[in-house]
Amino acid sequence: MTQGSEHSSTAVRTVGLTFYLLAVTLTASCIDDQSGLISPTSPSVTAGSSQSSTRIIALSADIAFGEVAVGDTATRALTISNTGNNTLTWSGISTGISDVTASPTSGTVTANESQEVTLTFSPLAAISFSSTLTVTSDKTSGAHAIDLWG
Repeated sequence: MTQGSEHSSTAVRTVGLTFYLLAVTLTASCIDDQSGLISPTSPSVTAGSSQSSTRIIALSADIAFGEVAVGDTATRALTISNTGNNTLTWSGISTGISDVTASPTSGTVTANESQEVTLTFSPLAAISFSSTLTVTSDKTSGAHAIDLWG
């Protein structure tokens, strides 16, 4: 620097911040027999968990229509269950035979719930059949097919 000149500078400092999500659980460990007061244990701290989203489908039914005369109908109940932790969306039921229809034909099943579907067998000819009923859904696992016959 030369005599008589002024020089100024400004320093800029960047500070990075990191945020953490923690779950804290406080539990009582004992009750003092004399005072009746609860002595808490140290809190347990765990990092946030990332539970994956599951939609687990299960089908249950007795879909043996037996003998049904041409022109008559028989109904059976199909139960679509979801044992996952997120809502299951199903968009169709294929029976493999036009004589068997389903109602409703689509829906949603919330976690740990089930939905009943009515299957109707209306034979157009006197024949025996066996087929596989398949439910189209966004399942992450589970059985989406079940046998049916009449």
